[in-house]
Amino acid sequence: MTPPRPAPLRFADRARKWLPLLALTLLFQASLHFNAFRILGKGHTEAYDAYSFDLMRKTIEEQASRPLLYPLVFGPGTPYFSQLGLHGRSLYWLYRALGSPAPETFYASVNFVLALLMALLLSAFFLEARKRFGTWPVAIAAGLTALSPYLVALASETYWVMFLSFTPFVAAFCLYPRVQRGELARWKFLAVLGLSVLVKSLCGYEFTSTVLLAPCVAILFHETTETLQPRRLVKLLVLPSVAMIAGFATAMVLHLTQIYVLHGEEGLQGLRSSAELRTGGSGYNNLTMQVVAPEVLSQMRLQRELLANQTGVELPDRLFTKATEGYRRVVFFRLLSHLWLPAFALPGVRLGMPTDAPRASIAMGTVMAALLAAAAFTRRRRNPGEQVLFHVSALSLLAFLAPFSWLILAKGHMVFHPFINGILFHVPALLLGNLALGLLLARAMPAVFSAYAVAARVVGGRWQAPEGTVEANRRGLARGHLLLAATVLGLAWAVYPPTSRLITPSSLTDENWENGIHRLQAGFFVEDQSRLASIRTGATLTFAGSGMRKLSKLDGRDVWVEGPVLDPATDGAPNFVRVEFGWSQNRQNRWVGAIALGSIGIGLLLLGLFRTVLRAGRRPTPATEGSAPANGS
Repeated sequence: MTPPRPAPLRFADRARKWLPLLALTLLFQASLHFNAFRILGKGHTEAYDAYSFDLMRKTIEEQASRPLLYPLVFGPGTPYFSQLGLHGRSLYWLYRALGSPAPETFYASVNFVLALLMALLLSAFFLEARKRFGTWPVAIAAGLTALSPYLVALASETYWVMFLSFTPFVAAFCLYPRVQRGELARWKFLAVLGLSVLVKSLCGYEFTSTVLLAPCVAILFHETTETLQPRRLVKLLVLPSVAMIAGFATAMVLHLTQIYVLHGEEGLQGLRSSAELRTGGSGYNNLTMQVVAPEVLSQMRLQRELLANQTGVELPDRLFTKATEGYRRVVFFRLLSHLWLPAFALPGVRLGMPTDAPRASIAMGTVMAALLAAAAFTRRRRNPGEQVLFHVSALSLLAFLAPFSWLILAKGHMVFHPFINGILFHVPALLLGNLALGLLLARAMPAVFSAYAVAARVVGGRWQAPEGTVEANRRGLARGHLLLAATVLGLAWAVYPPTSRLITPSSLTDENWENGIHRLQAGFFVEDQSRLASIRTGATLTFAGSGMRKLSKLDGRDVWVEGPVLDPATDGAPNFVRVEFGWSQNRQNRWVGAIALGSIGIGLLLLGLFRTVLRAGRRPTPATEGSAPANGS
């Protein structure tokens, strides 16, 4: 007899299976492609989208006259030796197959598809995590990830195809549990990792070391700490590493073959020179000192001035100039600056650039993960929940080795590409960090709700506690409120509104303006007046060429400053102007600070109140002593 066929899934069952994927995908697509939460303003289109479109438009226009193997070009007729350019050639074939539509329409469609692919990858990651941690932690983590400025800025860009940098990590994270259960052959798992690295490398070698290390973190995520003995650890990671390195090596061989066929020995020398520059060769030393060192020094002096204005402490200028006197010092401080890149931002802030964000910084996330891991480590053997939190927090710390590996090994790329390097920390450190924060918040909420319920029953005299229950609840509630206070502190600091903003003068040039700079007076104007919100007279503006100036007058889109006339070449578009409007000049800052401190104070007061009430609840009850129930008074 043939076994009975399983009953088909009902519509409700199918909906419950696919609805979470649909909901997460819509959330991420709305944020990453449509900027629905208004994380970025016009600076996103001007700085990222226009640059990416310009490169790909030139590729589409010029590929028709190039040989079959010709790579993506960097400028008219100039070969770009640093990558094979598979995505440029593929887009050209797709463009021709669609009948050569208008480049703007084609590019917008490709942007939509690339953002959708990133949304699907992120959804797959969080749905796999949901199987282990439940809905609420994952919902919180997904919400925080959707508010990431760098994801919004780079997820849909055609030139960088960022979803490929996430693919090996997400593939390892989602497929490895099937390997553990015996549902997927290990060789197929290794083949997927190797192929994903191969495709990523053929489209660009950015973040190679991070891309290779991130899947190893994903594998460790699914292993328990008890089973990670040194010998087993090596066994788990060797084969996946070999498969991914093989994918990278295959891409490099194909790239070298392409370069040699098209350009001979000269092309190979060009590729070698490019690799040396990106990894910090001597060719970048002079350029770093000429271009990057003044920028780093300007940023450090700006922080010095803010510190002096807000605290009255004025550090000696020599301390900052000495920090930028050598190539290695400049590289070191540029490396440290990545710790202050934003992890997520407030909805509706309309940032001009991802770096112009509330200070939910990577450094603060690192400290928070370390504190979580340390706290959970002390209790991991007595409480399985603490074991899970320790595992995730510790791995989010370990995951920082992946982005920093690229920032150190490819320091030449790191120094000159700070505008895209922020995406590194999402693979996989910030994804796991958001998951740890989701676990923390999800565990704090029941403690808070139960605290109010218990207090209400005690005060109302309707609660009779069995022996030992009050003491257990008292300790649990104390931990819950301390956890809540720490969470409120962390989130209030994370969503702290920015005290600085990057704005760009208009690119208009006529008889009165040049690159947005007035020809006769010290002033400029912007296209988007909303970028000037919350800025008041007296704010400090730092220009790329003229340095610091005080804001003297705002007139609509026109910004007037003190001092001599600005330089259109060094101060005008496309250069950025950093506006420092300070704590005392921003009412929103004061409100958020007051709410943050007030929340912490209220949390501590509630903790003391509940401890008092619960101790009162330990008085004898009518069942034992015949007295009236404790009313908490």
